[in-house]
Amino acid sequence: MAGGLLRPLLVVLKPAREAWHTWRVRRGTALGPPGGPYLSVPRGKTVRVPYGRTLRVRLGSRMVPDDLEIGPDLGCAAGLVAYRHERLSGLFVVDGEGRPVRHLPGPRPLEDAHRFATRHGLGFEVRALGRGEYLDLTARARDAVP
Repeated sequence: MAGGLLRPLLVVLKPAREAWHTWRVRRGTALGPPGGPYLSVPRGKTVRVPYGRTLRVRLGSRMVPDDLEIGPDLGCAAGLVAYRHERLSGLFVVDGEGRPVRHLPGPRPLEDAHRFATRHGLGFEVRALGRGEYLDLTARARDAVP
């Protein structure tokens, strides 16, 4: 009975949530599809980090997000590298040394990625990768999102 009452509400809420997410992407406060994986920088974090901000990697609506500190140190999120390799595309979150910290395969509009990076003080680069470089970066990435 309760499921029957909630279904019409979900039909209304899902498009509203997707519209809200699209608005956030256009403003540069989120990057990626509404269901995930997507990036954001939460405001008002209760956890203190040396540089004061974290990059949140939201994998899906029912999964625990992964928070990365934003900063120039090793292991911190310092920039985004949008790539294309043959028919593949995606995004690497890189640290201050250019080492991959996180790999998010899948297409993302370059304008959205650039807007997000600029808004949050992250470096941004677009690269066409050869096979060797692609395999090297994906192997060195600490985590990858399916």
